[in-house]
Amino acid sequence: MAPVVSDKTSATGVLRAYASVPATGRVEANNGKFSHVMRDQESLDGTAGYQPSMAESESLPGKSVLLVASSSPARTHFRELIATGGYRVAAVSSANEALRLLRIEAFALAVVHEVDDKTPSRLSREMKALTDEDLRPPLPVVLLASTFDPDYAVRCLRAGSDDYITGPHLEPRVLLARLEAVLRSYRRQRTEQEREKKQPARIGAIMIDPERFRVEVNGSAVEVTRIQFTLLYAMASQPDRTFTRPQLRGIIAELGGNLDDGSIKSHIHHLRRRLGVAGRQIETVRGLGYRLVT
Repeated sequence: MAPVVSDKTSATGVLRAYASVPATGRVEANNGKFSHVMRDQESLDGTAGYQPSMAESESLPGKSVLLVASSSPARTHFRELIATGGYRVAAVSSANEALRLLRIEAFALAVVHEVDDKTPSRLSREMKALTDEDLRPPLPVVLLASTFDPDYAVRCLRAGSDDYITGPHLEPRVLLARLEAVLRSYRRQRTEQEREKKQPARIGAIMIDPERFRVEVNGSAVEVTRIQFTLLYAMASQPDRTFTRPQLRGIIAELGGNLDDGSIKSHIHHLRRRLGVAGRQIETVRGLGYRLVT
């Protein structure tokens, strides 16, 4: 039987949300305020049948890189260099700006050059901890340095950095190849994890089948949007656990969306209505978020 979903929930609909994002865009940070492309939440649901071009596909989350470098010349150099690999690069000048941006945007990779307000190893730890806290897939972090310091390289790698590239290895072709190698390793891990996760979940009267993208209540199919399905399956993966609103925003960020708390509340409201009586299984935890109870 074919999956029962809304026409608006096709994967191509998610791609459509990125159609207007340039492949080599830049984020400028100014007093903590970021000027960047904000996708309209309605466009996330998209329109069935849309086929993105190669240029549009390059702006998907899998091609988004967060670059952190305090030096303006270095920031410009590495932003332009990385962009030649087809990546959409968001460039910021400080560790604190990077962490603020990471809270509202999803990136496939972070590249850190020398920064003034934190050591690169500490920034690497904090970025990874932030994505873990928001229940996002692990964020690979690559450190760049002009000179090689073996002791510092060991400390950085032990602190969780995925690569430490210096000196002659900053040659453009080698650097891009090293970045792609790190991403390839993470994609392989995620593919294996997704295979393990794609098992139907049954919580009370609700059944969620991620393989067929299908939701049932007491055996009857329920039509849901892609965002609603993602929220429901995330909560079903850990029933009775409270998911905070920032955590749910992080999960939706993987679809390319940047939803605020009001948008999350609206999606939960409509999801409850579609589930009927079973919608009562989604409980509001005042001041925190939501949970799916058994």
